[in-house]
Amino acid sequence: MKLSRIIATGAVLALIGGSSVLTATTATAVVAPTTNYVKAADFGTEVSPYARTWFKGNATPATTVSDSVSGLVVTGQILNGETPATGLVDLVTGAKLQVVTGSAYFQVPVFANATTGYTTLRPELPGQPTTTGNWITSQAIAADSTNGNGTAYAKGDSATLAQFADALGTDVSILAYGAFVNPGTSATISSITWNGVTSRFTPKSMATASATSVSLSEITTGKGVTVKITGFIPGESVQPGFGSGISGEDFGSPIVADADGVVTVVFVIPGVTVGTYSFGAFNAESVGASVAVTVVADGTSVATPAAPISGKASFTG
Repeated sequence: MKLSRIIATGAVLALIGGSSVLTATTATAVVAPTTNYVKAADFGTEVSPYARTWFKGNATPATTVSDSVSGLVVTGQILNGETPATGLVDLVTGAKLQVVTGSAYFQVPVFANATTGYTTLRPELPGQPTTTGNWITSQAIAADSTNGNGTAYAKGDSATLAQFADALGTDVSILAYGAFVNPGTSATISSITWNGVTSRFTPKSMATASATSVSLSEITTGKGVTVKITGFIPGESVQPGFGSGISGEDFGSPIVADADGVVTVVFVIPGVTVGTYSFGAFNAESVGASVAVTVVADGTSVATPAAPISGKASFTG
């Protein structure tokens, strides 16, 4: 994964002529417009109608959620009522469920019509939902030839998602989406994507640098600049990189995030010229962070590190 692709898509600071409003070594959280960072404290309880945000669904034993560096530790079920009412198959096609440990099932509660009523659909297999494998219905689906295709399903029956959608008919309303964990077990979920929006349950990725600026000789042949990037899943592969403006390059080989989800990279780059650069690291999903550092001519005053603060990056380009 080339950093140039990440920069071009706006996930890294575009630093042209000092256009960034951030001071170098300020900790910057890289958050795409379609990404929300969610913590356990953000989860409410189930109400009717469903809340248009994340909540703990009713379960036996009761649903619990807690934060970890790898994501949200879930027992029971989590749901979000912020969803389009229709388009079940298309929405599932673009959905993602990223499970780090344990087993979790994607789930979609729906209301079909006055005859069938309420049911929840989930895949037979845990993990990433697909439209090719079979799904299970939590309640019976009545035969309705006036709306659906007239096919009936009993509680617990399995069929493809397209078959369920045909049986439910055009009156079906999607009530929520989320994940279900079998009773007596727990799963750690790092993210869920639905309708183009990703909810990430890991800490926001932040980047800090050892200096706001470095001399040309330091960055090309000396001690370089040390950048610490947080917010990764422990053990995942992360690609360091650097860039200026809308171009960028990988820096070395991928490295593995430590037990705290942190990577530390020492950037020594022969051939770099005077200017301002972004230094950082990203995972395969383009999640990560970068920080701006200025390379100055030898003999020019080099600034000391600024106190790290958290905040959302302002992007240009």
